[in-house]
Amino acid sequence: YMMAGAQEAAEKYGVTLEMKGASSETSYDEQQNIIETDLSSGKYDAMIIAPLQGDMAATLVSGANIPIFAIDTDFDAAEKVSFIGIGQEDAAAKEAGWTDIKAAYIAGVQGDSTAEARKSGFQKGIEAAGGTFLVDEIQYADAVADKAANCMEAIMQNHPDGIAIVCC
Repeated sequence: YMMAGAQEAAEKYGVTLEMKGASSETSYDEQQNIIETDLSSGKYDAMIIAPLQGDMAATLVSGANIPIFAIDTDFDAAEKVSFIGIGQEDAAAKEAGWTDIKAAYIAGVQGDSTAEARKSGFQKGIEAAGGTFLVDEIQYADAVADKAANCMEAIMQNHPDGIAIVCC
């Protein structure tokens, strides 16, 4: 969806757009190489980064001479002009009117700042609504569909009577 929106805006505003991305959510070195190469090329007027690791992105853009934008996952850097996205905690912590809930969480990559912010938001929202966020039931799927299916199977085995919510 981000790519489609970016392409649509590029066409609308007559902007040349070049999209690149790492091959997986854990290809940190690959993303680092892309960012370093593109920043040093002098070829671009601006860069929008959806970082796999916010701290890494902040370090890589340090001293950049072009506008830098963060998308999907925010990071702190003096060179960053703006963040495009939602606050993960705010998005997950809306009141839902549940009365009796137990919730598990299937996350992407363990330690990823976006996954951790979502977890925190889910937990706050669920607990604020009177539910129980099963911290011991957090499963990490590394942003891979097959692993997520295995995680769900494990949750189902651990809770044969059912569970109200699976956040993912």
